[in-house]
Amino acid sequence: MIPNQCLNVIKSSTDTTLSFQQGSYDLFLGDHIGITGHEKATASLLRGHLGRLLDRVYTVVDDETAQAMKTQIGECAEWTKIALLPMVVKMTIMVSQRVFFGEPLCRDERSAGPE
Repeated sequence: MIPNQCLNVIKSSTDTTLSFQQGSYDLFLGDHIGITGHEKATASLLRGHLGRLLDRVYTVVDDETAQAMKTQIGECAEWTKIALLPMVVKMTIMVSQRVFFGEPLCRDERSAGPE
C-alpha cells in the first residue's frame, strides 16, 4: 500500500530511478530461480495499465485496507502479540477480492480464503 501523494512520483519515474525489471528480479531472487523480470515489453504493458488502474482503484484499496485492519486487528488498548503472516495474507486477500470482485461479493465469507 502506498500513500496517494506518491502515485504521481511512481507514474512519472523512469527505469533508471524506479525499475520494474530490477524490482521483480530482486523480489523473485532472479539469480537463483531464473525469473528475471527483464522482459521490457511485458514490463511496459504492465506499468502503463497499472498506472491507469491505480488512479481508479486507490479509493477502493484505501477503504478496504481500513476495513481489513479493523476486522483483522481491531482496536488494541494495550500491547498485543499477533501472528503477523496469516493476518497479512488474510488482509491481502480481502483487498484483492474487493478490487477484483467488488462489493458485496468480496464480503462473501465462502470466498474469503484461509483462516
